[in-house]
Order: sequence, then structure tokens, then C-alpha cells
Amino acid sequence: MPLVVPFFIADGLHSYEDIPVLLGIAGESRGAASAMAKNILGGNPYHLRGRTLYYASAIGTEPMFADLILEQVAAFDAVEPASAFAG
Repeated sequence: MPLVVPFFIADGLHSYEDIPVLLGIAGESRGAASAMAKNILGGNPYHLRGRTLYYASAIGTEPMFADLILEQVAAFDAVEPASAFAG
């Protein structure tokens, strides 16, 4: 079962309009993100071509995302000391 999670810091026109159109779960509609467009996340599951697809909100809306970024920074700092970037 496919699960699509946009790798954006926040939901917006790409996650409400562009990606759903590319996935085939919404029709083409241009303009401001309307209430109908925002409801795209509430339409799960979607049934397309004999498969079930779940579409989630952008990964940046997950509260633990900030922790993930800090872990990545700490891992980088452990390998590349800040002195390597000093002028």
C-alpha cells in the first residue's frame, strides 16, 4: 500500500494542488488554496488503478521534525568540526 508524504517544511499549494494532481487524486485547479483543496488530506484512502494510496501532510508539520534536524546537525558536527569552516 503506497503512502505519500511530501518532503516539505509546511503544507501549501504544492501539497494541496500540484502533488495531488500529479498523483491523480485531484483535478487541475489553479488559484489560492481553497477549503476544498485543503480537504485533499481528508480524502484518504484514495483508490487508483486497483491500488490504495494514502496521502499525508508535509513532513515538516510533524512535531518531531525539529529533533530530526538537530540530530542531523549533531551528526555532521561530529564528522566535520566547525574549525574546518573557519576562514
